Amino acid sequence: MRRFIRRTLKSSRIFSWIYFFFYVKKPIDAKEFIENWEIQYESHDPSPDEILENLRCLKLRSVLDIGGGYGRIATHLQTNGIEVVLVEPNPLLALKAKGAGIVTHEKNATDLRNLEVGVFDCAIVVRVVAYLGFFEIIRMLRQISLYTNILIAYEESIGSARLRLARICVPSLKVKIKECVN
Repeated sequence: MRRFIRRTLKSSRIFSWIYFFFYVKKPIDAKEFIENWEIQYESHDPSPDEILENLRCLKLRSVLDIGGGYGRIATHLQTNGIEVVLVEPNPLLALKAKGAGIVTHEKNATDLRNLEVGVFDCAIVVRVVAYLGFFEIIRMLRQISLYTNILIAYEESIGSARLRLARICVPSLKVKIKECVN
């Protein structure tokens, strides 16, 4: 009986980990995100200057910013001469980005079809993977590959691991992952 219980618990832990890795998504509250962003993420996320420097090192001039929120990074890149198009599924955040003068599309990262925006030098995502399930990440990568062949991702460790595994399914897309502090 003990052996059965031990095996059941062990297998349920493995199942829980697999479920978390492939399916768990974080919900996002846009109002809370805008109000508390500085407290929660500013010290952990890459600064707009750091992202700009990475793009300049790679000599990239146009960027598709996926899940760009209210446009903190996109605004900085745009003022420094980089063409930016932002994709954000949350209407409140997208409206705030449009108000800042950024070309914004209110779409989900997994449904980027029919964006009439042309081709980009690269796409960037900052802490987007945590909000997607594993199969949605694969769908997102396939959609990104319609517009560019380079993705620069700034993600936490679990998001990075999921992204590394998912990029196998889209070999035409070069994925550069830079880990953020949790």
